[in-house]
Amino acid sequence: METIIGNLLETIRIDEPYTYKNMSVAPLSIPLATGPDYLTMRQGFDTGVLTVQEISERGSVPELAVFNRGDVHTLLLDGEEIRGAKQNRVLNTSILVAPVAKCVIPVSCTEQGRWNYTSKQFEDSGILMARSIRSHKQASVTRNVRESRNYHSDQGEVWDQVQGLHRDLGTASATGAMRDAYELKKTALDDYAKAFASIKDINGIAVFIDGTLVGVDFLSHQPAMNDLLPKLISSYAMDALRGKDPSRSTPQTTETVSQFLHNIGRCAVESHPSQGVGEDARLEGSHLQGAALVAFGQVIHMAAFTKIAQQASQGGMASLSRRRYFRLPM
Repeated sequence: METIIGNLLETIRIDEPYTYKNMSVAPLSIPLATGPDYLTMRQGFDTGVLTVQEISERGSVPELAVFNRGDVHTLLLDGEEIRGAKQNRVLNTSILVAPVAKCVIPVSCTEQGRWNYTSKQFEDSGILMARSIRSHKQASVTRNVRESRNYHSDQGEVWDQVQGLHRDLGTASATGAMRDAYELKKTALDDYAKAFASIKDINGIAVFIDGTLVGVDFLSHQPAMNDLLPKLISSYAMDALRGKDPSRSTPQTTETVSQFLHNIGRCAVESHPSQGVGEDARLEGSHLQGAALVAFGQVIHMAAFTKIAQQASQGGMASLSRRRYFRLPM
């Protein structure tokens, strides 16, 4: 596993960052993609081959049932949100669903105040969990994988982080839905999307906010990255909107990205069976954390973040107040 990840890191090319206000994005690419083809979740829904629904009529907050009726794999990305059924959820880790297969996926609730059906099946919410919340969630999932061999998150922490997002952005939601913050900040998010719209045909991004490199996302399949890039940009932009000075321009260089990738390669790696195809690798370093989905001898998706303890304080992002505005069955 360490060899596969290390070999990937040695081949990544880093291009000069693009900058808009307090966010910079450095494109990452590899010279030759040899991994499997796969659809994104959105493509799976749009083509009608993917179905996601509650695990039973009663439902279970941390699990959902997925059916892939197509003849190619479908990738569900860590942090991607689906909406509908009894409440909106996000993926706890990246899952590669095999062709003509079904599996149970680990999820977290991002709509604390609803537990009733609005539809029998889920649909693509069109958003990816804000990077800071995703980082907190990744850390708690890693703890649970190590301690109990399951991919559950700290659901209470996720709810706290969603509440903190609304508080910092000055938004609100009747059901505590993360997605409502995105809807209410759509104009600002669209501006970030337009600023980085020329980035395409790449495999990954390294993102700076307020001058700090906060995360890296990599995908093996460029068509999938092209499809997922708007979601990823918005995920990081939600944190940029909560930054120290959202109007400040802070251009960055590739050297910091190169060092970050080097540090990923020095992380301790623990491998666990994925609930889909392949292995789920957990990465731990002194200043960063990460996770990678490895299948067919390739890194399918990797996400690495500056550790929560090292992140500069940004409003209420680190709050763990454990307030409960709603109570739902687990």
